[in-house]
Amino acid sequence: MKILLATDGSKYSKTAINEIANRPLPPKTEVCIVSVYERMLLINTLEPMGVLHEYYTEVDHNAFKGAEKILRDKNPALIVTTMVIGGSPKSAILKEAETFGADLIIVGSHGHGAIEGFF
Repeated sequence: MKILLATDGSKYSKTAINEIANRPLPPKTEVCIVSVYERMLLINTLEPMGVLHEYYTEVDHNAFKGAEKILRDKNPALIVTTMVIGGSPKSAILKEAETFGADLIIVGSHGHGAIEGFF
């Protein structure tokens, strides 16, 4: 089984991670944890040589480590990978799910866009 878990670091994401961790999953289940940041036009014009992507990757790295630990502690047989993607969350999640060959997509999000989340 392949599960794509889209997270944003919110309490809803943590709930989704715990739900997966507490379920009896088939052996060798793969969980791909994805975080998508929405690139805004203004930021794109100010982003020098991919620095913004590196920033989001570093920020999400810590959240990923926590999610991986929870999943592996509950079910060591899980195969867990992580990635940070720039783009529209809806499109990026669906595209990655197709590329990954996901059987299940789980979205743990509070539903705020980049500007709402900022404020």
